[in-house]
Amino acid sequence: MKTPVQLLPALRQLVHDLAVGMFSELERDGRAGRVTAEELKRVVRDYGRTLVDPPEESFAKVEAYEVDEGAEWAIDIDLWTQEEGRSDLTLSVKESWGHVFFLHDSFALSTIRRIRCRKP
Repeated sequence: MKTPVQLLPALRQLVHDLAVGMFSELERDGRAGRVTAEELKRVVRDYGRTLVDPPEESFAKVEAYEVDEGAEWAIDIDLWTQEEGRSDLTLSVKESWGHVFFLHDSFALSTIRRIRCRKP
């Protein structure tokens, strides 16, 4: 399902903050959920590529799923890297009461929550 347009600014900001390494800010304001800034930093470092802001048109392809009869949204966002363009990483987030934050998912190699590898 298409992502509600009112959520796009918060999604863009979340992806941008992750791409530019604002891990402490993500932890401090709660958007990282229970994941610490150090855990986020480690996962991105261990991936071995440089996260970048995705092209604007990629947000038109963001997958969103209604949860609780539309009271919440689960959203999957493709992440991009400098080296590969669209990467094999997907950021899964949840929107609830106007707040967007990471979901509990696992990273393929490190089992850290919130960022997960998309299966080919």
